Amino acid sequence: MDDYVLPGSSYGYFITGTAFVADSNGNLFTSSWGWTSQQGVEHWIVREYPVGTTTWTTVDDFVGPGGAEYPSAMAANAAGNVFVGGWETESNGDHWLIRRK
Repeated sequence: MDDYVLPGSSYGYFITGTAFVADSNGNLFTSSWGWTSQQGVEHWIVREYPVGTTTWTTVDDFVGPGGAEYPSAMAANAAGNVFVGGWETESNGDHWLIRRK
């Protein structure tokens, strides 16, 4: 289905998708988090499988100030917009809710 390694890393993981949605055009999206040992941070990743193609592409690779982002839910509206919600944690223990479009 999809074999993905974070760019710029010879060692990385894309954890099994945490959410999955189709937009009104039939494009498929999955979100999850991944990390690299080289960067030592976790990435918020959203991948898309556009209709009529044969490969997944990364449409969002986000690292916030805390360096540990976790998407946990996805939704799409009738206009074809995809929304991803999740949270971030920082080394001081603060947690933040984040939404990406």
